[in-house]
Order: sequence, then structure tokens, then C-alpha cells
Amino acid sequence: MKKKVAVLGAVLTVALLSAPAVQLRGVQQASFTYLRPVTYTQQVVVAGEVAQKEGESYSLDYPVVAKDVLVKEGQWVEAGQTIATVDAQKTAKLIQETYSSQALQVLGGQSKLGTSALPQTIQAQKSGYIGSVSIKKNQSTAPQDELYTLSEGGALLVKVSIPESEIEKVAVGQQAQVTCSAFSDKSMSATVTDVAKFAKKETRGTSQSTVVEAELALEGAGSEIMPGLTASVSIQCDDPQQMSALPQSFIGQDERGEFLYILQDACKVKKHYITTGRQTGEWVEVLDSTLTGQPILSQQQVKEGSTCLLREGAVR
Repeated sequence: MKKKVAVLGAVLTVALLSAPAVQLRGVQQASFTYLRPVTYTQQVVVAGEVAQKEGESYSLDYPVVAKDVLVKEGQWVEAGQTIATVDAQKTAKLIQETYSSQALQVLGGQSKLGTSALPQTIQAQKSGYIGSVSIKKNQSTAPQDELYTLSEGGALLVKVSIPESEIEKVAVGQQAQVTCSAFSDKSMSATVTDVAKFAKKETRGTSQSTVVEAELALEGAGSEIMPGLTASVSIQCDDPQQMSALPQSFIGQDERGEFLYILQDACKVKKHYITTGRQTGEWVEVLDSTLTGQPILSQQQVKEGSTCLLREGAVR
């Protein structure tokens, strides 16, 4: 009799030990995260074009004929770099035709201005970007005619068109980050310096939209950044704020709305509907303070009504 009781006890022990293993086969393990404080800055992101500020005009007191012009608009030049070479013979003749003998004495100290007294080149007075080039090869200029304009190094701006739906967010003095398609790994700071007082229609293909033009002063642009480049501009429209957010991948959506998966009664997966707000990058604001400190389950690893255990070390 004692033997039978011992055998029965052993069978019951084995059954009890094996029961949890059978139940665990239907239990899922899931990655999870929590609502986290994320810094949010309201931004307006637009495309634009690098341009140069209005440059300083350069001229000569006497007429000149260029033998060759060595620069073009938008080009970076160093101080002393040759803008154009001078046709000395044609220039001397032009000066004699333009001025009286008395004026020639003032200009050249003699009634006939020799070619040796004329500069052989026209040079940049300082480093910067060539704005416009008015002097042309083999063409004469008059005294005080503009020969070229020059904007000092760093005197670049970005011109953008702000959609009318976003214009109320943009104001002079706001900071921005700028990248150019040609140098996408280089980020530059910029400041909004001008917002137009009127809107205009902009046509692209068959569609038309209303925009307001704005300008931003570009800072820290190297010599590789030149007028005409396409730019992506992110304008910071307010001070940074904190929001409670989740990664986008933890938020699902169905015909009723957006939802999360949470645990009910410690292990049952429940669908919890939410209201979302602002978004920055992959982070989405969740407007539900009751979820603070509560594990939010991965959308890809669970389904509503299933039994779930939190995977150790799987917090994102």
C-alpha cells in the first residue's frame, strides 16, 4: 500500500511540473518601451536657392577696353585676382578720343597718354563672390561705368518660398539649419532676415499655389558653397518644448483610430486607443498621461487578447 501511494505521488509531481511548460507554449514575449520626454521644436521645412547679397560696385575714372574677361557671375575670387586684362593700345586711343588735352594732362601727366601708364589688368579689390560682370571682351566702357560687383566672403543668403499655410509661423530673427544637395553632409546656420509683405502665385507644372518669399543670411558657408545651389531649409519657429512621445513603430491604426498595445491584468494584451499630437523625426507625441510608466508593447510581436510576457532587456 505504501508503495502505491509513493508511485501516485511521483506521477502527480511530474504532472504539476509539466503543466506550466504546456501553458507557456501559448505565451508571447514582446519588446516594449515607455512614454519618454522628447524635445520638440516647431519647424517649417522648405526648399530654396543659395544667392548672394547685393555686392559693392567697382568702376574706373577713365574708359577702358577689356582684352579678356576672366571671371563669371557667382565665382569666388581672392583679393588681387585678375578680373579682366586690358587692351592697352585700344584703351589709350579711347582715352585720347574721350578727353581734352587738359584732361589728359591731369590723367597721365602728358598730352599723349602712353600705354605703359595704363594698368594691364583689372584686379579684385578684396575676396568675395562676383555678383555681376558688366565689362565685356573687346567692348569699351565709359568713365565711372560699373565694371563688376563683388560681395564679401560669407555674404550669401538663401531665398525661399513659404507656403501661405505656414507663413504665420515664420518671422525675422528666427534661426534655421541649411543643407545643400551638392554638399549634404555640411549643415550651416542661417537667420531669417526678411519676409515679404505680400504674397504671390507660384506655378509648378499644372498646379498653382500661394507663397510668401523670405530671405535668410547664411553663416559659415565655405568657398565650396556658391550661388545657385539648391538648399533645404529648416526654420526653427519657436523655443524647444518637452513632449511625451513614442517611436512611430509602436503606434498602430485601424478604422477606429490610432492605438497602442498595453498589458491588462499583468499579462493580457489590450488595445488602447490614443490621441496623438506633434511629431519630430520618428517620435510622435501621445496625449494620454495615464500611460506614464506603463509598458507599451511592440506592434509586430503581439495581438489583442493574447498572453504576453515582457522580454527582459528589450526596452527601446
